[in-house]
Amino acid sequence: MDFYCHELLLVIEVDGSSHDSQNVKKLDVDRQTILENLGVSFIRFEDEDVINNLENVINEINNRIAESRNNQTSP
Repeated sequence: MDFYCHELLLVIEVDGSSHDSQNVKKLDVDRQTILENLGVSFIRFEDEDVINNLENVINEINNRIAESRNNQTSP
């Protein structure tokens, strides 16, 4: 887990080459499934996107935050 916001129950993962092996992918999926069952949501980015398309990454994070806040205030 790279970043976690408890208020929004949101994890932001930045996946690089260390996530390419099948063993690591399985661990990622298993951990994500456990946390999603607890109400935590995930956003995943490739490290190349963070390096080369940071503005888009930030926009996607901001959109997810807005969605989460809207869902928290909805009846």
